[in-house]
Amino acid sequence: MLVLNEICGTAMAVNIAISSTSTLDDITNKVWSLPRGFGFCQFTLPRTPMTCFHFSNNRFWKNGPTARTMLQMIDQNLDDISVQLMQQTHGNTVATVRHRAWHIRADAMHTQCPNLGLAAYTADCVPVMLTDHSQRRVAIVHAGWRGLYQNIITQACAAMLDHTDHDAVSAWIGPSICQPCYQVSQSFVQSFVAAHPYAIDFFTFHESHAYFDCVGFAQQQLKDCGIKSIHTDPRCTYENPSIPSHRRQGHTSSARLLSVIWLKPSHRSL
Repeated sequence: MLVLNEICGTAMAVNIAISSTSTLDDITNKVWSLPRGFGFCQFTLPRTPMTCFHFSNNRFWKNGPTARTMLQMIDQNLDDISVQLMQQTHGNTVATVRHRAWHIRADAMHTQCPNLGLAAYTADCVPVMLTDHSQRRVAIVHAGWRGLYQNIITQACAAMLDHTDHDAVSAWIGPSICQPCYQVSQSFVQSFVAAHPYAIDFFTFHESHAYFDCVGFAQQQLKDCGIKSIHTDPRCTYENPSIPSHRRQGHTSSARLLSVIWLKPSHRSL
């Protein structure tokens, strides 16, 4: 079931990764060349940003001061862009965003609002950004294995591709863990394949170990949704020490890669 949370062009995309320092390290993929009107960059963040806000007692639910600090740091690096974070749940909720809000509980967002940056933080999970140059829309997806299992990409594409030309939509997959580094259990394989029979093509087996190609599975879901233009950052978060990885760092660090995408005002609105 697709759940939409109502919140509220040229697009720009950003991947921001967080280190143990208080500064944002730019790790932009210089190879990517987004269409005209789209931009892209990547940073690191020192710890997981949380933006859960209780209106009843006017307090943040968790790690609120960190969220404020993170947003200030991000905003300073992105000039006039207001960045929107999510309380990510590893589910399949998609939020329609129309303005900056403190509490969005979702794993995907899309918007048509200029200068509103949609952000997702990851540390091995698959960050997916979608651009639509026909309807001037952008979307961001946080796709961990639970999100992939629950079709978060399919849900986000359903919202993004509504009443638009599929050829106008492009997907941009940021750095995530590669298959050789993503060992999973046999029970994981059985459960995943039971829900998605074709997923067996995205597992490899060596002796008693299984390895999941989460990026390949994400690409297949995008293709199944009708998206032909798919760009993938080949960097593995586990193998690249400059990019946060939960599997590499464990609980010793809450550093995260933050992916952000936004629309610039069109000439018609100037």
